[in-house]
Amino acid sequence: MEIRQSSFVYTNYARESFTFDSAGNWLAYLSEKWENNAWVNKSTKKFVYNSNGDMVDWKETWWQNNRWMNDWHYYNHFDANGLNDTSMQQQGQDSLWVNYSLYIQSYDTNGYRISAVGSSWINNGWSVTNLDTFTYTSNGDLLTYLRQLWENSSWVNNSLSTMTLDTAGNRLFGLNQQWQNNAWENNHLSSYLYDGNGNNILSSSQGWSGGAWVNQNRMLYLYDTSNNLLSQTSQQWDNSYWKNGATQQYTYDQAGNSLTGKYMWWYQNTWQPYDGGLSVFADYQRDVYINLIELYRYEAVLDSIMVSSEPDLSQGLVTLYPNPAHSMVYVSSPGASIDQNGSLTMYDLRGQLVLTKQIVNETTGIDVSGLKPGVYFVRFSDNRMTRVLKLVKH
Repeated sequence: MEIRQSSFVYTNYARESFTFDSAGNWLAYLSEKWENNAWVNKSTKKFVYNSNGDMVDWKETWWQNNRWMNDWHYYNHFDANGLNDTSMQQQGQDSLWVNYSLYIQSYDTNGYRISAVGSSWINNGWSVTNLDTFTYTSNGDLLTYLRQLWENSSWVNNSLSTMTLDTAGNRLFGLNQQWQNNAWENNHLSSYLYDGNGNNILSSSQGWSGGAWVNQNRMLYLYDTSNNLLSQTSQQWDNSYWKNGATQQYTYDQAGNSLTGKYMWWYQNTWQPYDGGLSVFADYQRDVYINLIELYRYEAVLDSIMVSSEPDLSQGLVTLYPNPAHSMVYVSSPGASIDQNGSLTMYDLRGQLVLTKQIVNETTGIDVSGLKPGVYFVRFSDNRMTRVLKLVKH
């Protein structure tokens, strides 16, 4: 649930709900706003997966005039190697889906994408619009990205991005050039700096003007000793100095999960609360699917996970120890050995399946030494009951 500030008193503002299948795949998402002392629908997302767990279909709708209106629909196809070779995008028109864009992608023997042909839906048919080609280092780091446009029945250069990397594969520079007058001309330059742990601490942008690079904007990053992002601050170049823009600030629990997020902007020479976009972190990772917008701050609370269970059975029948754990953890339940179909499954905070194991004794050991530090959920299931236990991995 997100909380928004009003006259420095925090009240309900918005909440998000998620549904997962038994494999931990994200099936549905519901966003709601607090209006007139009640939760009101805002948007939904629904997802479909193939047998390999690849997301092949997702749809987004918005609540308008007391009904759901189509917004965007994405379809993906994967080849026998699990590589996304086709992507199609459709745009909603009331209750209909209308074709919008199509990408056909190809890969080399290492699984690196080397080309993508884009098409747009024009006059009830697909029309080819652009060709993107890519080159890589031997480690798979992107080196060049060339875009060409289909004009007058031939491919015409449009833009070229060239990367410079350090020995660790970190990007130091990204040069973008545009094709003008039959030659490549400088357009934009991105520069990056890193700390000793490989964290990006500075990224800056410059534009090409009057035959020289001119500062535009930059982003500063600060981390704690566990490499959690503490703050992200934007600045703009104002004639002769860097001027503060906006900042995001975060706090975490000991497992690298979000506790709070706060957005502020620089106004009258001080940081003040302001609406903006915030990220959510789980197990030391930024969640790429969740972007909270129009918020001053949020508080992340892990409330509970609900699973099917018999109402007359006690949670105390299943125990997990030691907890926190470093290497081995044990799940114990009296009588578990009589059920040959019992199982243990473990999920991370994002609902991704980590491991499964069959129950053969009253006490089952699990080696967690190879897992990253963080919070996990162990699902115990046999012919008597289903229980979910929280595990902290140090």
